Amino acid sequence: EALRQVLAGLAAGNPDQLRYSELDHRHQPYRLETQLESKAIFQLLQKIPGIAGVFLSGAGTTVAAWIVDEANPAAEVEQRLSAKKIQAAVKLVGIDYDGAKGNVIHE
Repeated sequence: EALRQVLAGLAAGNPDQLRYSELDHRHQPYRLETQLESKAIFQLLQKIPGIAGVFLSGAGTTVAAWIVDEANPAAEVEQRLSAKKIQAAVKLVGIDYDGAKGNVIHE
């Protein structure tokens, strides 16, 4: 259900639905308990205006967030991380609407 809501939110441009990315009850709770710095970052990001949803990527060492429209909370994120003495890289990346491209090789 959560994935369906996130995909629908992306398709419709509805940032409210991106909060569903925070509802991965299968993987995120365990990973947040084993990655305490990621947990601190996850909770910090949930409180910043302009961030529509937070989620873990991979095993939990990467915390990602959906940014709404032209909000640019990078400076605020860096400031809050620094205040909590958390060392982390903040990178803003766009959504790739085309996906991977390549040639299919037929044998």
